[in-house]
Amino acid sequence: MAKKDAGVNPFTVAEVQTIINGSIDAIISNKDYFYHSCVAVNYSHLTKEGEAMLIKTMNSLLPLLDDARHRELDERAKQITFDTLKEHQFDE
Repeated sequence: MAKKDAGVNPFTVAEVQTIINGSIDAIISNKDYFYHSCVAVNYSHLTKEGEAMLIKTMNSLLPLLDDARHRELDERAKQITFDTLKEHQFDE
């Protein structure tokens, strides 16, 4: 069985964005990471542990997002090039 390359990012931009949103939701839902104030929204805040977790999470996920964006841009550029070549294939 072929071994999967550990450096390959299988996610699309939309999928990574969904993961990021879910991760942020999980962080703010955890009382160890986020203090929710019932008094006013400006009293709600990340705890020190929450700040560390958010940085750790973003450091893990933002490279995946960057890679997915570059792959999607590269694929779009290739498709435009192939479509243009196909349109002009018989022009001589």
